[in-house]
Amino acid sequence: MFAVLGRNARLLLGASAILSVRRGRRSGRVGRAADGAVEGAVVELPLPPGKPGNAFLDLLKYVKDPDGYIAERVEAYGPVFQMNYFGRKTVIVGGADGVTGFTNVEKNITKSALPDTFSQLHTEYGTMNLAGEAHKTSRVGLINSALCEEAFEFFLPVIKARCSEFLDSVESRGKFRPAQELKDWSVTLFAELFTGIPFDRDMMRLLYSYNEGLYGLIPLKLPFTAFGRGFRAKDELVGRLRRQIEELTQSGQIEEPKYSALRRMMKSEDENGENWSVDRVATASMLMVWGAYVELASLLSNAICLMSSASEVRDKAYAEASAKPAGTQSDLKKLSYLQAILDETLRVKPPSGGGFRLAEEDIEIAGYRIPKGFVVSADPRITNMDPALHAMPESFNPDRFAERPAQSLPKGTWFPGGIGLHGCPGIPLAMIISKAFLADFVQRFSSWRPARGSEGWVNIPIRILGDKYEVEVEKR
Repeated sequence: MFAVLGRNARLLLGASAILSVRRGRRSGRVGRAADGAVEGAVVELPLPPGKPGNAFLDLLKYVKDPDGYIAERVEAYGPVFQMNYFGRKTVIVGGADGVTGFTNVEKNITKSALPDTFSQLHTEYGTMNLAGEAHKTSRVGLINSALCEEAFEFFLPVIKARCSEFLDSVESRGKFRPAQELKDWSVTLFAELFTGIPFDRDMMRLLYSYNEGLYGLIPLKLPFTAFGRGFRAKDELVGRLRRQIEELTQSGQIEEPKYSALRRMMKSEDENGENWSVDRVATASMLMVWGAYVELASLLSNAICLMSSASEVRDKAYAEASAKPAGTQSDLKKLSYLQAILDETLRVKPPSGGGFRLAEEDIEIAGYRIPKGFVVSADPRITNMDPALHAMPESFNPDRFAERPAQSLPKGTWFPGGIGLHGCPGIPLAMIISKAFLADFVQRFSSWRPARGSEGWVNIPIRILGDKYEVEVEKR
């Protein structure tokens, strides 16, 4: 009944005993005494097992198969280990004890360790580049503008209408390309929700060029580099949004209901108590659309792919969706089996690993010393495949979350949107959209299957089906 996921899961299974041994260690601490000196106890602790290898070879191995690379190192060293990530000495942290230790010391490792190209293009306003009060007030501003209950109530009718329009098109054609089409759909949806300003094809093109630039390896602003093209796209897109916001404000149209999230964002305050500038509002709006679109497209397309070979899952999803009309947020929260499908999708096909922070002083996590200058990342993929938490973890089986909701898992073992200070605040909205979409989808289509020749997943930087992956649907 359930799809078997293959070699990477089996490698992680082999590490299950090591995961159990590590549980119970001390969670985490910073290696500094009251006078600022490094505590001897932390200095005497061992380094995590494993050694950073050749930077170039390690990068090639990771890019080729991220899950397989992590799985092999977990099997060899356990859930906390060293590796080389983009030329930097890195400690990957997994397991309940390790992740809890990471959150305990995270306030002392707030500096981003992302590649320079990413940090520059993420701008001075990007939350992944911020720390302390600047980071806290920025998150508050984003949450209060577009990621709060007030916003969700206004968004839901729009979400349902856009789901219906998209699926009307799929139904009329009898097939679609989930990843490619859902990326475009997600961009237009989030632009409408967060700004009220529609993204035309040119603005969408600029956003995609910006996204490619974020992951460019050469930080040169030249026409032939992805970074250079991304930088120009960012400037042009922010400029267009800034001009439209100024025009809306001057004309008074900003008071219309569809601009409610944008209005709230314009009232946000920074760490000094000053309102955000128009430039910051425009930049934050772009970053919100960018940060949301591919994650949503990944979740939905991955769920559709995994469900295609699981007839019992499709039947249960249909039974729940058809019996419980999802007209309100409260209705959507009652769709527990659809939630289980989404959680199981995030478990077996997580969009990425964890975020990367820089240790600015010696710290202890799970009984290991992590020296100053090392990069640290809490990775959800490690506990996702722990058989002590998930029986037959290599199988796609939403029933596991129907019987034991994700919220009941031990602390530090479930964090699909990241964990700690930089955890994704958009998960609740993603779940609202995803449930509304899947509820409509399963009521329209009894089954679906990949078209001949469809390609599989793209794993870097976000795991998502390839643009050419096509699905043929059967109407009910």
